[in-house]
Amino acid sequence: MRLLRAGTQLSDRLLQVRINGDVALLKGIIKRCSRLRIVRRAQCWTGISFRDHTHGFEEFREHVRTADWRQIEEQSGIASGADR
Repeated sequence: MRLLRAGTQLSDRLLQVRINGDVALLKGIIKRCSRLRIVRRAQCWTGISFRDHTHGFEEFREHVRTADWRQIEEQSGIASGADR
């Protein structure tokens, strides 16, 4: 009897994040998505989800917008790439 079957692939990339670098990594992902206007178009960014159920959303968005890429890379251990 075989208990484990082939699973579903969830990702095609493995990011080796520094210890305690997860917050910086997520900040970089959000910053990158914002720049590409992926997150801005999403309902969760401009709609009811964040603005009505969180405090300090506008401050968070400004913090991510002004975050320095070099600091994000240093803290997370992940390079953002040349196409920032």
